[in-house]
Order: sequence, then structure tokens, then C-alpha cells
Amino acid sequence: MDKEYFYSPPPIEIQDEKIIKTYSTPLRYLTYLILTISIFLILYFICKKIFNISNDQYILTSIVSFFNKYLFLSFDISTILIMLLFQSRKSLNLQKISTFFIFISILFILTHTIMTYHTPPILINQKNIFETTHLVTIWIFCIFFFNYLANQYLIDIPFRIFLNMRTHIIKNIDLFTSVKEYTEHHKKNHIYIDIIPLAETDKDSEEFLKIQTMYIRLVKFWYAQKNYIFKLRYYFPLLITLSGLIYFFYLLDFIEDIPDIKFDQKYMLMILSLSMLYFVMSHHIHTFLNSRFYMQNILKELDRTYFNNQEYRQQIKLFLDRNFLIYIHDKQQDTHFCLNESKDFQEFIAQERADEEGRNLIVMVYISFFMILFIEVMVNRYQP
Repeated sequence: MDKEYFYSPPPIEIQDEKIIKTYSTPLRYLTYLILTISIFLILYFICKKIFNISNDQYILTSIVSFFNKYLFLSFDISTILIMLLFQSRKSLNLQKISTFFIFISILFILTHTIMTYHTPPILINQKNIFETTHLVTIWIFCIFFFNYLANQYLIDIPFRIFLNMRTHIIKNIDLFTSVKEYTEHHKKNHIYIDIIPLAETDKDSEEFLKIQTMYIRLVKFWYAQKNYIFKLRYYFPLLITLSGLIYFFYLLDFIEDIPDIKFDQKYMLMILSLSMLYFVMSHHIHTFLNSRFYMQNILKELDRTYFNNQEYRQQIKLFLDRNFLIYIHDKQQDTHFCLNESKDFQEFIAQERADEEGRNLIVMVYISFFMILFIEVMVNRYQP
């Protein structure tokens, strides 16, 4: 007769959190967008190279010139379509759509006026219309990238790169499980955030995974602000700085090649480009260093699924206690504690802390850096 055991614990399952979430449909659009931009950039530089080489070959020059111009149009259409696919998943009302349309119209009119005021008639002149469309598309994409894509889908990357934070979902844990069994993955000198699910809900549902991901982002920000404020203020913005430099030098090269515009027009277009970059980056930094941004993202999903009338700070705490335990094991500082019992975390939620000092410091550095870069480039490259 075989032995029958009263209890046979299931094997512990430890899942490493992925930076790119497989359940998120918009990330497929992001992949398409990155591939599209890469392909068009390669084609742009190939056309430019061929165009410079083939000045004496009229037929080849005409073909490359035609393709070079309509390449921008194809890129703009592709980029706009992908941005619309992202926005279609968000709740939009008539007021938001109208505001966006007015903003685009004003930006387009302003840009085209700068392009054509030396060659009247202004505005109705179709000269450089493709270049105007391309510039406006790049500016709109800059807003879209920093204020939507970076905040919603890429915000986990700095925590992984600069703070070495690793998140693990640990399943099949019960009262009979030894603590050592689910801490064996704490091997490297990292900060480990271990999530132990509690509620009897569908842990693989997209709604639950979204809320869990957003909650962990709030925990990462709280822990970084509490223990690693230097890295949060100085190292994290490196990624956005690199993105800003790519944007700056691409527009610099593009504006330089616009035909039949003078020095003052190039100067004004670069000023407009830098102004857009400054406002977009400062807004991104402000949200990234503000706990309200993280909490509002959580609450948008919580209100649909779990709660109705509770005050929002209570909702966040109730969701934590109801659904999972969170343990933080910091091997760098040799600390281990349960977040559910942390009074500091509860005070953090109640006070809505924002690192205003760090935000102002980073924005000041950005202003100084890009202003110096802009003046240096304009003096040496755009001399009339």
C-alpha cells in the first residue's frame, strides 16, 4: 500500500520580472516604431551620401532627391499612425482632441511661417512643405516619447541599470515553506524586491499584472528616494540626456540641409526645437520624481477593478494588504524587511512626496548644457 501524505507542498516558482512586459500589446507597437525609425534613418543617410557623390549624374541625382523628399513623408505617416495606435487605447474626449488639433495647427503655421517669410506669399507658399511637416512630426513625437512612452513603458530601465533592482514573483509559498528556500536567488550584490501573492485571484490576468507592475514602480521610487537619492538625481537622467542629444543633432543636421532658407530662419527653427525639448524634458523629470505620478497610474486601474468609494490613499494600502507581501532585500546595505509593515512607506503614500529640489537641479543642468551646446554650434556652424 502506497503512503498517502496529508500535505505535499507544490514546488516553489520564482519568476524574474521582465523589463519588457510580454502581456502589454502597445509594446509591440513600440517595437514597430523603433524598427521604422531605424530603417528610415539608415535610408536617409544612404540617400544623403549618394546625393553628395552623384552631383554630376543628373538622372541618379533626381531619383535620390525624389526618394529623399518622400522618405520623410513616409516616415511621418508611419510615425503618426503608430502614435494613433497607442492613443486609441486611451480614453479620449472631444475636448482633448480639439486641444491637440489646435496645438498642432498653431505649431504648423508658426513653423511654415518661419520657413517662408523670406519668399512671399507666406503660409500659402508650398515651398518646403515636406520639411515643415517633418519638423512638426518630430516635435510631436518628442512629446509623445518622453511624456508617454518613457513614463509608461521604459521607466523600469533606469532602476534596473543604475540601482541594480531585481524584482521576483514567488509563487507556491505557504506556512510550511522555509525562508531560505525563496531567498536562494539573492546571490549578487543587488537590491531584491520579492513579491509573494496572497489573494485567490487570477495572477495572470492583464489587469492584475498592470496594477502589480505600477505598484512595484512606486515601491522602487520610494526606496530609491529614501536610500539612493544621489543616483536618482544624477545618474537616472543620463538616459533622457542621450535621447535629447540624438534629437538635437538629428534636427541640427536636418535643418542645415533644408534648401533655400537663410541663417536667421535656421536659427529660429533651432530655438523652437530646443524650446520643445526643454519643456518636454522638464515635464518628464517632474513626473519621474513625483510620487503622485506613480500613484495616479495605479489608481486608474484600481478604480476599474477593485474599489469605488474609498479615498485613494486607502485604496493603495488596501490593495497591498489584500493581494501580496513585498520583501526588500538590499545586499548593498545588508538589510531585509517586509514593506507591508513599514510605517515610512505608509507615510510616503499619505504625504505624496516630490523631489522638487532634485527636479530644479536637474532642469538647471539641462538648460546650461543645451544652451552652451546650442551657442557653440550656432557660432561655429551657422555663421552667415
